[in-house]
Amino acid sequence: MLSCQKIIELASTHLNNKLPFRHKMELSVHLLMCTTCKCYVQQLKVLQKFAKNIDQHSSNITLSTKARERIQKKLR
Repeated sequence: MLSCQKIIELASTHLNNKLPFRHKMELSVHLLMCTTCKCYVQQLKVLQKFAKNIDQHSSNITLSTKARERIQKKLR
């Protein structure tokens, strides 16, 4: 059985690309047994869905000068 770390890599790849049949089966079997990885994959799917929505509406999003300064300060 594949490790959780390998499953995380496969799941991330699977969201953006097609996996070979063998890897899809290994992922499916692991997710049936591991609730932690199953939860992680579900969260990845939700994040991907929100990211697509944000990308579609990003032209409408603007930050105030104060917000930009706060973010820049936190990043430093």
